[in-house]
Amino acid sequence: GFRSAPPDAEAKEPEPKRRRTEPSNPLLTIIIPDTPPDAASPATPPDLGRNIPPSPWKRIESTRTPGVFYYRNMNSMETQLEPPHPWQKKQSRQDPNFWYYWNPVTNSSSVEKPM
Repeated sequence: GFRSAPPDAEAKEPEPKRRRTEPSNPLLTIIIPDTPPDAASPATPPDLGRNIPPSPWKRIESTRTPGVFYYRNMNSMETQLEPPHPWQKKQSRQDPNFWYYWNPVTNSSSVEKPM
């Protein structure tokens, strides 16, 4: 059941929690700032995916075989048949005869070679 405190007992405030000074595992250390964030700073983190400089790679259609595309780095003039990094050619888990391209940075996919 419910027990009540004796009438002469004082109500005590719980002791404030103290910040741990020595982490039990240094690999799991979380840094907590002592001061609140600056009011002028954004409340959300910056969008890192949109501050990437434009890629030097261009998708170009073959003049010898229309409908076939390759990629050229406009800085180095290097060419390759597969899309440049970060695009990855992936095999379907449901149909091993089906391949697609996936970009882990933008989490987008394409059945055809991406631009």
